[in-house]
Amino acid sequence: MATSFTFEDDKELVQQARTYVDAGTRIAWANVAQRMQRTGHNAKSLQERLRTLKKAWGNDIRRFPPSFYAQVRRPRGRPPAVTRQLRLGAATPKRQRTDTGDPAPLRSSGIYLPAATIFADVPREMVVQGTNKNPHRYAGELMPCGISSLIRELGELGNSDIFLDIGAGVGNVVVQVALGTNVNKAIGIEVCCDLYEVGVAMMSKSTSSRRLYKRAQLICKDAVDLRIASTPPYADASVVYWNNLLFEPQVIEHLKDELASMFLLQKLVSTLNFCPRHRDGYPNTFCRAFKLVKAFDLPCSWKADLQHGLAFQAYGTSAREHLQSQQAAIQRHSVYRWQVNSLSRDAITSLRGMHATLAQTRPPLVAVQGHFRRFLE
Repeated sequence: MATSFTFEDDKELVQQARTYVDAGTRIAWANVAQRMQRTGHNAKSLQERLRTLKKAWGNDIRRFPPSFYAQVRRPRGRPPAVTRQLRLGAATPKRQRTDTGDPAPLRSSGIYLPAATIFADVPREMVVQGTNKNPHRYAGELMPCGISSLIRELGELGNSDIFLDIGAGVGNVVVQVALGTNVNKAIGIEVCCDLYEVGVAMMSKSTSSRRLYKRAQLICKDAVDLRIASTPPYADASVVYWNNLLFEPQVIEHLKDELASMFLLQKLVSTLNFCPRHRDGYPNTFCRAFKLVKAFDLPCSWKADLQHGLAFQAYGTSAREHLQSQQAAIQRHSVYRWQVNSLSRDAITSLRGMHATLAQTRPPLVAVQGHFRRFLE
């Protein structure tokens, strides 16, 4: 469900509540509503909004991300009523209908708030539930603004593209890609059943559930067991996002080989540098299949610093190029086979000639051998 709260409203609300927490007193919601009168929210809605934020970021607002304590910037020169209307319009963007009757996809900037609202009720403990001994339990999802940056880095995604997210967590990246681009389908693979169930529940009760049912899919399986290079629909993916910073080494090596074998794969975004000495022509399976295009930073929910991302481009990016190369290889193989068969036939003919010659020379040699034995006697 969309909300009329902007991020500036959230920042001001958290900062106002922080003053009461630091003073050790209960929050006077009437006073908070009076101070935030410009936003148009009453005391009850402010209290409910803070409760929702605590579900997402934890009960201690002093541990909220630093972005909540940045300077609040308000638009100037607009009456509060006009500002509220603009906020409501931004929170519920209008979508036109396509020829097929489905809502047209929203741009990444417009889908920012609805996609974030779908997962607003997911508690922080659900996402960050790992320990130092099992860090792979961290979901480590990207922030909504980070997903928008990721979509911009990937470029335009058309209706012929299939997006694959390995280690999808609750599926927030899959949802934002499905709603914010023209991608044919967005698929997420997650090994943790609890995260998968939460993601499916959030998607099913959202206002965009119909569109997500058609264009988004979450799968609860281990990516190692799926054989993504040869099993559809994973093998049909043209764009892959892999947040693999906390994956186990043996899983990374296995999936690297699988990705290198996907001939329809065009773009790959990884959070881990597979080969620090990556360069063209390097004797490595992954380096022979991909080339490093650029590096960028993405905000992640489970760490204060920006998460590094690496964009790779596959060599021979289209299926036509792959099929042409395969056809050329088949033709070369046919030529080699014809040459080998010709040499084999010549060798067999020569052997048969040698056999006939030996058969003709054998009787005289036997006669000479007999004469020599009689001479010795």
